Amino acid sequence: MLVDETTDGAVVGYLLPVAGDGVHVAELVVHPAHRREGRATRLLRRLLTGAHGRVTLLVAADNDAARRLYESLGFRPTARRPDFYDDGTDAILLAREPDDSGSGRTDGVDQTDAER
Repeated sequence: MLVDETTDGAVVGYLLPVAGDGVHVAELVVHPAHRREGRATRLLRRLLTGAHGRVTLLVAADNDAARRLYESLGFRPTARRPDFYDDGTDAILLAREPDDSGSGRTDGVDQTDAER
């Protein structure tokens, strides 16, 4: 588990990765009072820095802010899961493939995108 803390040591966010065929982000949580501070981005970058395979996660189809964040880090939609959440909202499965260039970049820009 990866955690994000305030300067006084209070945990205000965490990321729970599950290893398998690649890594799946089971949970990514940031306390509401600490959102929009870059904490989720930091947690994801830390995970991506150490990941050696495909990284996946699920996001609610109507969560535009989260989808923009994930897509800015190189995640792309791969599947839709209808009525996934209790309220009937669909989930989008997003995946980030390993960096084929070997550069280890975690800024969401792979070599092929940067060259276009």
